[in-house]
Amino acid sequence: KKLPNPQKIISQRGGQEKFLSTMADICIYGGKRGGAKAQPYSSKVITPFGERDMGSLKVGSIISDTDGNMQKVISISEHGFKPVYEILFKDGTTARCTDDHLWKIKRTNYIRKSRRINGTGQEADWQNWTFEMVREFLDKRNSGEIKSGNLLIPLCAPIKFINPNEHQLDSGMVGMINEKSPNSSIPEYYKTASIEERFHLVQGLMDTDGTIDQRGHCSHSTISETLAGDMAYILRSLGAYVTIEKSKAGYRKGEEHIQCNPVYNLYIKIEDTARLFTLPRKKERAKKFNGGVSTPCKAIEGYKFVGYDKCRCIAVSNPNSLYITDNFNVTHNSFSLLLESQHDIENKYFNSIVFRNEINDLTDLV
Repeated sequence: KKLPNPQKIISQRGGQEKFLSTMADICIYGGKRGGAKAQPYSSKVITPFGERDMGSLKVGSIISDTDGNMQKVISISEHGFKPVYEILFKDGTTARCTDDHLWKIKRTNYIRKSRRINGTGQEADWQNWTFEMVREFLDKRNSGEIKSGNLLIPLCAPIKFINPNEHQLDSGMVGMINEKSPNSSIPEYYKTASIEERFHLVQGLMDTDGTIDQRGHCSHSTISETLAGDMAYILRSLGAYVTIEKSKAGYRKGEEHIQCNPVYNLYIKIEDTARLFTLPRKKERAKKFNGGVSTPCKAIEGYKFVGYDKCRCIAVSNPNSLYITDNFNVTHNSFSLLLESQHDIENKYFNSIVFRNEINDLTDLV
């Protein structure tokens, strides 16, 4: 009999799925505490108040969800020092995690069998993969065992920040940012301004030194490395996919080649490119990403082992178990026992006590 699922509980495939679907009165479920689904203390977590270190979070801390709104940290599991890997994304950003940490993944050039059978849309192609599964896929692709395909993660929606200095924001500040100065940067308080203020700032920069071609592809150029990084940060906080490429610049004066400052080119993909401009001649070229058929995603390029680090795992209140880590990368966490209790969350007569042996206790029994 299929049980009602008002909380939209979605279990991870494998052991968690079997554990949560069993009808047994008593079920003993193995595994170390938290399953090592963790990130280092130094990893960043996006909150409505800006970035916070993973290590600074507490139960009840408010963080951002992937829809741009707020959610709470409902549990924290400490893991001590664990092997940590750095994930390398195609846009040049990175994030760090342990092998069992979960990611919401979609594989290109691949359609899940369940989608074919049930006739569902592209959303059904998303799965939860451990980073160990990601590593195995990348290794097989590099060796030629897997011939093609990329692994994608979703992008976040525009993040709503709560900025205590928002009353100080002045739209005239946009005109003071000079893309042609190597020392230009964006004031820090703009990074946590309102969504509209951040779009307004981006529009000012894109109207001046931004381009959009007939296909709707968008880019921006500046000789300031700092400005390029600041702008990429703000664009990613608005749900955009951004890459930065550095190129040489110069000109010929007679027989002499004059070397100029290098140029930093930002290439931008966003669901609605019209929001990047106010100039009519640029807005009229704007197109929905991929004709509106799909939304931008981010590909995983590779990984490297970085050593051992102090790690912890958080569980979040949003049912999708997603939160946003370094460089606005969307990541995932879940706990079997926490999900199990959700089945009876609306039953006022339900009580339970969960006992757990530590790994040393289990060792002593042998």
